[in-house]
Amino acid sequence: RNFNETAFFYPQLKTNDSGNVVIEFTLPESFTRWKFMGMAYTPDLMSGMLESEFTAAKKLMIVPNAPRFFRQGDTLWFSARINNLSDEALDGYASLEFFDAVTMKAVSPEILAGEESPRFTVEANAGTSVRWKLAIPEKYGVLTYRVKASTRNISDGEEKSIAVLSNRTLVTESMPMALGSYETK
Repeated sequence: RNFNETAFFYPQLKTNDSGNVVIEFTLPESFTRWKFMGMAYTPDLMSGMLESEFTAAKKLMIVPNAPRFFRQGDTLWFSARINNLSDEALDGYASLEFFDAVTMKAVSPEILAGEESPRFTVEANAGTSVRWKLAIPEKYGVLTYRVKASTRNISDGEEKSIAVLSNRTLVTESMPMALGSYETK
């Protein structure tokens, strides 16, 4: 649910018995490469800097390919990629749930037009995909989805909201075009 682009913490640094400083903080839930930068100074203005990169990832990750919006009456396939970063094959179930974003009431039976929890098997250091057929009703303005992948002891999931647009709402896409002084397109 927390996909902030930056992680920030108020440092309260303390050394351990060996004189090393351990820094603990909570990252946003994005699986990505992070760049850590730190600067410290003493009362007599001596300073030091630290810069490092690390990757935040899980052994099992599900990455949905969600649309920007739904249209009332749409019938579509909602797909997700399941990645296995472990050294062994994994098998389990993927699930997709929908909620009315205003009341958080479960509305999956009205939207899912097929199997709710497809089974998956993914080899070590590989990926696979799963998908669900959806039929979007006309009575919701915003839907929240929750997609999950679970094995016996590992799971991952994502929850986000998607607007449901009326068929009367015009969606305009624009594209920049560079023109020379005597050029037409």
